[in-house]
Amino acid sequence: MITIKVRSRNEDINTIRVIGHAGYAANGEDIICAAVSALAISLLNALEEVAQAVIEKRIDEGDIFIKVPPQQDEQRHRAAQVLLRSFFLSAENLARENPRYVKVETQEE
Repeated sequence: MITIKVRSRNEDINTIRVIGHAGYAANGEDIICAAVSALAISLLNALEEVAQAVIEKRIDEGDIFIKVPPQQDEQRHRAAQVLLRSFFLSAENLARENPRYVKVETQEE
């Protein structure tokens, strides 16, 4: 199962962690893993290239960690939050459609 952990503070998402494998199909053929990975990598790319946000990231096998500290620039902050919320909504939809393979956990700090 893939667990997507979303942490927020004052309604701003600040950390996303994607852990595990879906187990839907064999490695290389798992469309659930591919969908979650595509969402997470797209988020990373958009945070860096579109929002130009300062982020901390770590990508390992079965573990993607993204931390978005408060941005000095308000425009970057708003852009980062739009991207993070979009990822969160997409992750929730995947979890709702595939509850045996994906779950989303939220935590407010």
